[in-house]
Amino acid sequence: VNDALVAAIQSAPMDELSPIDDVRGSAEYRLDAAREIVARAVLGAAGHASVEKVAAA
Repeated sequence: VNDALVAAIQSAPMDELSPIDDVRGSAEYRLDAAREIVARAVLGAAGHASVEKVAAA
């Protein structure tokens, strides 16, 4: 797992997701959160210690 994979995950379309806008957050925010969660999961599964702030990668 490297920075290129994390970037690919974060830029990948999340076609299966269809979040809604509501008072708790916009659909765009929810898609961004989903990308962050997936990237952290991949890094965590690969044993990387720096999964706290994937968005900075």
